[in-house]
Amino acid sequence: MALLQKGLLPQSIAPTITASTFNPVSSAAHAATSASMFNPVSSAAHAATSASMFNPVSSAAHTATSASMFNPVSSAAHTAITAQKATAATQTVDPNSMTSTQLNNIISSNSPLMQQARTGALQFGNQRGLLNSSMTAGAAQGAMVRAATPIAQANANMVGQQSFNNQRNIQQTNLINAAAINSNARFNSNAVDNINSLNARAVNQGAQFNAAAINSNARFNSNAVDNINSFNAKVANQGAQFNAQQSNAIAQGNQNSILSTNKSNNAIQQNIQLQGMRSVDAITQGYLTAYNGIQTDPNMNAANKTTALSNLKNQMSNAQNALSAVSGSLGNLPAVVWQ
Repeated sequence: MALLQKGLLPQSIAPTITASTFNPVSSAAHAATSASMFNPVSSAAHAATSASMFNPVSSAAHTATSASMFNPVSSAAHTAITAQKATAATQTVDPNSMTSTQLNNIISSNSPLMQQARTGALQFGNQRGLLNSSMTAGAAQGAMVRAATPIAQANANMVGQQSFNNQRNIQQTNLINAAAINSNARFNSNAVDNINSLNARAVNQGAQFNAAAINSNARFNSNAVDNINSFNAKVANQGAQFNAQQSNAIAQGNQNSILSTNKSNNAIQQNIQLQGMRSVDAITQGYLTAYNGIQTDPNMNAANKTTALSNLKNQMSNAQNALSAVSGSLGNLPAVVWQ
């Protein structure tokens, strides 16, 4: 019975049947052996790795600071003062300062002086025999006037001078008082203006200093916040960049390891497939050898040969089934139909 080829066996193992020139001893039917196959582990599919991306952290936005404004304080308005006017000391004519008044007072007082002057005038008239005459009376009156006039003038002058002195003193006192009041008012006004000006200057200087200090502190704090934000962003970016590099390096290492494993598995797979091909060749050669031995065995009758060939066919089929069971792992192996 001829071996049917399906065109899948390599040309190098195509069966060639030659006649046997020796008489072999009858032997038992060849027990074909099937190759002991192992199931190779398929290489795992390459797991693609995605790069770990570095997302930079932006620095926090700058916090704008508003300047503390300096509002100057104005000095209090000047309080105008009203000049104290001097009051003129005036007087009316005192009747007592008049000679006539003093004269009348002296004459009408019937003072001893007037009595003496009148008596002298009457005595003089009596000596002339004119005691009760109008002439004597007039002479007596004239004597009294002449005696009283110097006194009346002196009294009038004294009263007038005293009145004048009093008026002058009052006038001077009024002038001095008005000048003192005006001077004090000017001094007090200047003092108030100066104090208000000093106070306003002190308040302005304090407010200006405080505003400058607040603005300086605000700038310092703002710069400090900006520096800290920038530093934190830089550290965060460096950390994220380092982590991304490490992650990428690990992913690359894993990828390289997988590629190396796949390459090694492929080499093992190819070696296993080659071994499978060799096993197929060995089984085929064994079959051909056994087949030829059975066909050319002179010690076997036709029935024994039929039985032996049937057994050989079954054994080869079992071997073929074993190979087919692992053909998925070995790849495409040549299929043989045993006849």
